[in-house]
Amino acid sequence: MPRMDQLKTPVFDAVKRYVDSNVIQFHVPGHKQGAGLAELREYIGERALRMDANGMEDLDFANNPTGVIYESEMLAAQAFGAQHAYFW
Repeated sequence: MPRMDQLKTPVFDAVKRYVDSNVIQFHVPGHKQGAGLAELREYIGERALRMDANGMEDLDFANNPTGVIYESEMLAAQAFGAQHAYFW
């Protein structure tokens, strides 16, 4: 396998794209990006709450990664000199 760019951040890049798209959530988590939790939003910040997403296709799926999580696992495996790396 050719050497991968170890400076790539596929999951972080996908999360940033998700947050910057200003998506309206109709799924879990129930805090809905902090809309009804002013104290929590003030404490950890609006961006942290907006990054809390679950099961969005662009963010990949941990139980069967084929996108950015899979790419990140491959980067980790190569960085550690391993055949495989799994994020569980």
